[in-house]
Amino acid sequence: PNLHGVWDRQAGQVQGFRYSANLTQLAQGGLRWDEATLRRYLTNPKDVVPQGSMAFAGIRNEEQLNNLMAFLRQASTAN
Repeated sequence: PNLHGVWDRQAGQVQGFRYSANLTQLAQGGLRWDEATLRRYLTNPKDVVPQGSMAFAGIRNEEQLNNLMAFLRQASTAN
């Protein structure tokens, strides 16, 4: 799904996107894309959504992770 507005958004809420059963279950349990959860997910998606379908190993480079986090925050607050 589009990542604009993802910062502090309830997980699994973009209409028309097919989420994994695991992410849907976690979202129903209250999973939010806050700073801590996004950081964990982007570092290791399976740490947050163990049976998720994300084919992404994660970002290991701290500078790249920080830059992506800054972009996501800015893209979520820009009007």
